[in-house]
This record gives sequence, C-alpha cells and structure tokens, in this order.
Amino acid sequence: MLAVTESSDDEPLRGAAGVKLSPDDRFVFVAVRKESRIAVYERNADGTLALFGYATGPEVAFVNDLVLSADGSRLYAASSHAGTLSVWAVRPCHR
Repeated sequence: MLAVTESSDDEPLRGAAGVKLSPDDRFVFVAVRKESRIAVYERNADGTLALFGYATGPEVAFVNDLVLSADGSRLYAASSHAGTLSVWAVRPCHR
C-alpha cells in the first residue's frame, strides 16, 4: 500500500520527473527523482493543489516515472537508476 506521511512542507520539488492525475481528479502524484520520494497533492475545488504528503522508502529511490492503473487502484513507480519497478496499492482516503 502507498503509505503517505502527511506534511505541510511546501518547499519546491527538486527533480520532479513524472506527474500523474488520479482517475477521479482528486489527487496528483509527482515522482521527485532527486529527493527519492513521491509527492501527493490533493486538488481543491478551485483546481489549486495542496500538498497532502510524501511516500518515501527504498522502493522510490530515484523514481523517474509513474503510471496509474485505469481504475486508480495501483501506482507503478519506475526507477531507471535502480532498475526497479514498484507497484503500490492506492486506497481512497478522507480527511
């Protein structure tokens, strides 16, 4: 499961490499290559983004691209540096 740690850190992302929008248009996932993490943003009603949190760990080291399954239940993270493809279960969340 994609475990996201909530954060209020709004520093610019260094090395954003891949961006994907969830099928329900609620969340934006960003591969942050230089920081070895995936940033997750929640879309507000007016279309602006609010940082929801970050997914970190060895599975996302130098991640350079993301793909979401058509139903949004799986997030695939590719790292050409590590030569890995990680698969994450994405579960709906409510604040």
